[in-house]
Amino acid sequence: MSLAFQEKILRVVEYGTFTRVGGAEELKTTARIIAATNRDLREAIGDGRFLADLYDRLAFETLEVPPLRRRPGDIPVLAQFFLDQLAQEVPRFAGKRLSRAAVEALKGHDFPGNVRELKNIIERAACRDVGTEIAPEDLGLSACRDLAPSSGAFQYRLDAFARRLVCDALKQSGGNQAQAARDLGLSYHQFRYYIKKYRGTTKTCPRCGTEHARK
Repeated sequence: MSLAFQEKILRVVEYGTFTRVGGAEELKTTARIIAATNRDLREAIGDGRFLADLYDRLAFETLEVPPLRRRPGDIPVLAQFFLDQLAQEVPRFAGKRLSRAAVEALKGHDFPGNVRELKNIIERAACRDVGTEIAPEDLGLSACRDLAPSSGAFQYRLDAFARRLVCDALKQSGGNQAQAARDLGLSYHQFRYYIKKYRGTTKTCPRCGTEHARK
């Protein structure tokens, strides 16, 4: 959000009042707010990109949720939840279940796209599977391996890590370069520079469709 829009949100949070776009009447709300972010807001406050007052109001109580790759025990539960949810929406998928091997394959995946990626994987797998039990091959986990070598020259390892950041940002933004640049805190031109820099030293990943460094 822009700082100007943050100020409007702050007013709603602080006083519980707002005015509709194009309206003149001040309205009241008793809504409770649950806010989420994947950014470091304290850093953003220091950089002048986020209002400290708004942070103080929203952060009355905070919960830090680790990324899915650090919660492997949650993966089978969430996967089954998404499968059951899909079956409720599309009855023909009722009765499908994950094989034990499929669950283990999911637990071994690094999930750069977090919970949203897991949901998409489960929905695609349910569509691919022609039986009742989803197998590992139905998941389509041609996993993107960690691109940074375990040893080697400092600059090479640094470039490998930068390539991975660019790849993951593109993956999470659905290929939207402008959004990926914003997610990394780069300008669009800076992001384009990195894409051009690594062009020719990459290969297309079969899972996410973006380009990774060649080994």
